[in-house]
Amino acid sequence: MVMTAFKGSLCSLVLVCALVMSTTLGSASQGLPDRIDGQDILSMISKNKGKVVLINFWATWCSACRQEIKELQSVRQAFSQKQLVIAGIAMDDQSSLQAYLRKRPVSYPIYSAEPDVKYLFSISGVPKTMVYDRQGQLALKRFGYVPDRRLRELIRSLLEAE
Repeated sequence: MVMTAFKGSLCSLVLVCALVMSTTLGSASQGLPDRIDGQDILSMISKNKGKVVLINFWATWCSACRQEIKELQSVRQAFSQKQLVIAGIAMDDQSSLQAYLRKRPVSYPIYSAEPDVKYLFSISGVPKTMVYDRQGQLALKRFGYVPDRRLRELIRSLLEAE
């Protein structure tokens, strides 16, 4: 009788923990990247004043984008989290993005773009990289592949600027 009550309490505790974890983790527990809309991106830039913010719009089917991810991971390692924020904004559908990230983890946050992102940030092709200075002002808007050497130089100069 006591053992049955203990098993019942233990099952209830496990069930409650599982429920709390699933609501806390949300889409991350399912391996899905968070969706992000244009306002969220603008808020991210605004909230990170004092840091350089690099936003990279990309797609899993784009070979230049996939190469650029390697470069961006190198850039991520070169600067601290206090100096630089990097966000990848995927223009793909959720299932393609999820499959890609399962095979190739990335060292910076990746988000799945909501439809308004394409219009708000004038995304007519990928990759597109936008870098914002420490005051939140656009310092670079570049369509096409940007080598890590160029990004490192720009980020260093923005960090040194007052």
